[in-house]
Amino acid sequence: AVSAFSAESIERNMIEGVDDVFSRTPNVSYTTEGSRDRKRLSIRGVTEFITEAGEATVPANTFGIYIDDFSVATATSNPGVMDIERIEVLRGPQGTYFGRNAVGGALNITTRKPDNDFFAELTADASRYETYELAGTVNLPVVDDKLALRANVKYHESDGYIKNIHPIGGGNDSEYKYGRLSLRYTPNERLTLDVVASASDELVGMREGVPSGVLSD
Repeated sequence: AVSAFSAESIERNMIEGVDDVFSRTPNVSYTTEGSRDRKRLSIRGVTEFITEAGEATVPANTFGIYIDDFSVATATSNPGVMDIERIEVLRGPQGTYFGRNAVGGALNITTRKPDNDFFAELTADASRYETYELAGTVNLPVVDDKLALRANVKYHESDGYIKNIHPIGGGNDSEYKYGRLSLRYTPNERLTLDVVASASDELVGMREGVPSGVLSD
């Protein structure tokens, strides 16, 4: 069972993360652990639990998360979704294609590759709670029909909607930075070389939730 999102549907539905993908996919769900990179995913009732140290407990590596056929599951449960060609959510065991670490399913993300046409895009968003986002994409043909470069950057910040009235102050304010650089070299019709580098950084004030005051194990 596969749910696929094309570039057009990603843009139309303003999909920016795995939470947006899962909210539009049957038989999947998620809970947040307080930051973008801390999502507890569940596909068909199979859930991977994450410890405070960021390590997966049993069952370990329940889901495969791939970007351009490279596994990023050990680094994040919510990779950057920007300038995407296609997103696929594969429900159920996917060991045949993704290996042993996809018992619950897999999230497969395919990014747009550099090409020989110049392209530039800049978007800006603003919303409540002093929330701002700026994102940009540029595609540059370096050598005609042989070498092209594509770069993506995103910056997001928010004061959050939770205010801590304790004297220590604070809240669920956040800051997120993301960047990706892609290089495609095509020396001839039979050979294509892709080099991709990406980095992200996130700061979060507190988890997205209000404590109930009840202590539990």
